[in-house]
Amino acid sequence: MVLTVFGDYNRGIMNQTSPLRAVLFVILGFLLAPPLLADSSPAPKGFRLIPGGSYYAGDITAPHPRQLVRLEPFEILDHPVTNLEYKLFVDATRHPAPLHWKNGQIPPGKEDHPVVFVNRDDVNSYLRWLTAVDGRVYRLPTTVEFEYAARGGLEGKKYPWGDGDPALHANFDADGSRSFDGWERYLQPARWGSPNGYGLYGTAGNVWQMVDSQPDPVTIRFKYRLERPHMATGPVYGGSWARGTEYLRCGNLANISPGSRQPDVGFRPVRSPQGADWRVQHRRLVAQSLGKGKVLLSWALLASDSAETAFDVFRSVSRTHAGFRVNSEPITQSTSFLDFDLKPGQRYHYYVQPLTDPKRDKKGRRSEWCGVTVSEEAQTAIFTFQPLARQGGVVPVFGDLDGDGQMDCVIRLDNGNVEMSQDPGIPVQLEAFTSYGRSLWRVNVSNHDHCFGNHNNVPFNVWDMDGDGKAEVITRFQAEEQDWVAILDGMTGAVKKRV
Repeated sequence: MVLTVFGDYNRGIMNQTSPLRAVLFVILGFLLAPPLLADSSPAPKGFRLIPGGSYYAGDITAPHPRQLVRLEPFEILDHPVTNLEYKLFVDATRHPAPLHWKNGQIPPGKEDHPVVFVNRDDVNSYLRWLTAVDGRVYRLPTTVEFEYAARGGLEGKKYPWGDGDPALHANFDADGSRSFDGWERYLQPARWGSPNGYGLYGTAGNVWQMVDSQPDPVTIRFKYRLERPHMATGPVYGGSWARGTEYLRCGNLANISPGSRQPDVGFRPVRSPQGADWRVQHRRLVAQSLGKGKVLLSWALLASDSAETAFDVFRSVSRTHAGFRVNSEPITQSTSFLDFDLKPGQRYHYYVQPLTDPKRDKKGRRSEWCGVTVSEEAQTAIFTFQPLARQGGVVPVFGDLDGDGQMDCVIRLDNGNVEMSQDPGIPVQLEAFTSYGRSLWRVNVSNHDHCFGNHNNVPFNVWDMDGDGKAEVITRFQAEEQDWVAILDGMTGAVKKRV
């Protein structure tokens, strides 16, 4: 509504002061005012607020025990993202359109169908764009968020609609006769069928739903350099038009290659509710096993904290849910906490959250996750950086190479290139490690004759040179027979620039 205030021009009706005419002016101003602009946000319409709560996650038909989890409130889209909704992103960013769009245009009649033939790189780009232009945090739902939303408030049931016959509720391949080349025949609109108890469409069948399993980067296997964490795994829920009945069950998790683009895989985002702040506040949280079922936690007090700031500590066995508070009272006048009665051999995950007002009602931004495996005996090392040095000494410099708020490490290996040495036949090298001790890269930077026989003549430092939150490495660098000052990519060791 626009309120128009008329000036007094001392003529005609403008200088009248009766209440009736005053009301007339307000009504006239309302009628003549320009229409309000519609919501200009490019976010899809139809987000539903899902209340927080606890439930036992997992397929009720599975033989292993289901896990008790806790969730904070979140909003989730009531349907998979459609072609028309995705096109706003494609048009705004010039991101490549899905391959089945002819000349970048949606196939006729498919505007309200789920966008398919997108992979996790495409989806990550879409969600980052949406977050930047809308102001709220958008991301994929975690595995337990999606399952909780899909259940629609039902407990102990196989499917989002209960235990009834799937043929009456879902679009799936009942007899195994459907093939990928018939996808245009079988794929249904994003809001096809009946919604579940939370008002969500298509949480089982039609298209697989990409979800996030929040893997622990310390323990994830076969991935030594996580340049794109969203591409580490490819969990999906809900089954599809091309899959059988078993995949429709709530909590039955499957996996599809994160780089694959298929005609039966879609996605729907979650977003932070109004007033909630999902951004992470890095606090250098560290967890150390003290043996005998005890873990010591320590974190940083920030300049933005006050003398009245207190903290809660939350613990979980996975990073897919909000965890459970382990302190009985808010932690005051301290940034450390001792957790106990833990199971040796079990890996636990922690974060801390500040309470920023005297009544302890207002919560600040959560810290990053920190994981620790409980040991029988006390551990003296938090992380170990173990370069493959053949001989000689090392010089470490710390910096945040991957942008996660934790200090990674770059080590210079002298390899015997020391004052008054013969040429050892091995150049001075740099090797980079994550904050949790995993090697990222190793490069040769200077031969014996180019550093005058001494590694100290190969200075280097770690610094965010371009302001993107990820540090680069600046170093003396030998390329063939010429020496340069080079900037190396902190995650890969590749030369970005040399002068």
